[in-house]
Amino acid sequence: MPASFWTEPQLNEVAGTSDPELYRYGVYGREFTAYFTVAPEQIYHVRLKFCQARKPPDPGGYTTSIQIGDKPVAADMDIAATAGGLGKAIDLVVNDVRPQHGVIAIRFLSTASSVAMIQAIEVGPGNSAAGAKPVVFSFTLDMNHLADPGFEDLVPGMVGSNGESRGPKGKMPWNCRFLGPSKGVVWNEADFAIHPEAGLPNPRTGKNALRTHSLENDAHTQVYQDVPIVPQTAYRASVWVQAVDLHGKGFGTHAGDSAGLRMIEMDASGKILVEHPTVAVTKSGGYKELSQSFTTTKNTAKVRFLLETVIACRHDQGHVTYDDCSLIRQLKLDHPPHEASVKLR
Repeated sequence: MPASFWTEPQLNEVAGTSDPELYRYGVYGREFTAYFTVAPEQIYHVRLKFCQARKPPDPGGYTTSIQIGDKPVAADMDIAATAGGLGKAIDLVVNDVRPQHGVIAIRFLSTASSVAMIQAIEVGPGNSAAGAKPVVFSFTLDMNHLADPGFEDLVPGMVGSNGESRGPKGKMPWNCRFLGPSKGVVWNEADFAIHPEAGLPNPRTGKNALRTHSLENDAHTQVYQDVPIVPQTAYRASVWVQAVDLHGKGFGTHAGDSAGLRMIEMDASGKILVEHPTVAVTKSGGYKELSQSFTTTKNTAKVRFLLETVIACRHDQGHVTYDDCSLIRQLKLDHPPHEASVKLR
């Protein structure tokens, strides 16, 4: 499991089970995988034990999608609804599980910019009795799967060049790479209120946005976020971009200037499966929406939502501002999930 997972405090009461200790604690994370080493030639069942203790702060919180090996088991399972309420135990039972090279890999992910959860896991030989099906959370059409899509929590101070990288910082979920020979800058749009010579702040909505520019010339920046998603599902990605030419020598006046959106599909190990073409602006102007629709492959585990900027002018001649990013699911799974059932305890 990656370092981003954590355990939930103990529950005082757990209903619907004779083994409450198994459900008192949980593991939570945006994406994590549990591995079990077993005899390679047998068939197994997997019993996944859940208990949601509290109402999530945001709609869709704690919805959990599950894959065993490369097969989807449940998509956007609403744990509390499946159990019939908060603080109630349920078991999701998956039969006919065949290990791959002696290993059963169980991946948990949230596709709602929230966290997935699990309380306990049991793996045993043979099959187990079936029960009810999981209840699927009904997402609204405008459910955004990105964290901090409007850069309201962006942390300032990211400067680099020649391949330097900056990981998430503070509340900021975005990663940055600086690929150009000159120093590129990724900064809070709002902070330029005290630097009018570089252009006053102009977020599209809210109080902040992301601004990127070059300290001298020839900057190449990438700002991206890796998002767990559901395979074989349609998504729409978009961002609003403003490219600025302050004095006739800014963005768009040099060959190669570009500000765009690129979507990259990856498997669970991070291997690139599909790199979709970049959609971009090459001339200065007011805010323009860039969008791309795509359907993930059967092996896609996450996508990289990447904003890429190439700009040749100095910071006092021009810049690029990004705001209001979105990654929205358009369709549910277009094939039936691997046989699974829920046994109410």
